Amino acid sequence: MVVLCSLALEATRTWEAIAPRLEPGAEVIMDTGLFEASSGELLARLQSLPEDVDTVLVVGHNPGLQNLALRLAGDGADIELAGLRTGFPNGALAKLSAGVSWIDLWPGGAYLEAMTIPGESQH
Repeated sequence: MVVLCSLALEATRTWEAIAPRLEPGAEVIMDTGLFEASSGELLARLQSLPEDVDTVLVVGHNPGLQNLALRLAGDGADIELAGLRTGFPNGALAKLSAGVSWIDLWPGGAYLEAMTIPGESQH
């Protein structure tokens, strides 16, 4: 697993809060380019990941992250997609999967598996 984390204080605090709940051994990359990144810039960053990376967690900012998730999610459960379109508050998590290598990731090419919003029951 690779973690791309913005250097902004709020993002680093979010990462520090969730890191203990994840499997150890993630490669954490503190990435200055994530602050105010557009969905296109975030997609390009994902497409630049090495092929051997199977999972990535992006800890960044809106509107870029929400727009990226919306851009990638070509399909998913209706309730998940509706939730993503409604909003993506601080601490929200969208889990997407795609059966392609990072370089071949394209808009609409992922499936929205789940969306979690802090303080709400999991979808």
